[in-house]
Amino acid sequence: MDHRVDWAKSHITVFDLLDRLCGHHHGLKTHEGWALVEGRGKRAFVAPDDPRHPGHPRRANAPPGAA
Repeated sequence: MDHRVDWAKSHITVFDLLDRLCGHHHGLKTHEGWALVEGRGKRAFVAPDDPRHPGHPRRANAPPGAA
């Protein structure tokens, strides 16, 4: 299980805010900046340069609702 909000920052664990990641994908998220796209349930796991990445610069400047 992986915290959607970094545990080191929040110090809380809420079941509804956990995602199931295998060890390999958890490592990519932790050390390489990969992320699940926003939402709930089954979603794409994307690299930092993917426009769907929650922290992608183009996404940050996009109007609400833009992909």
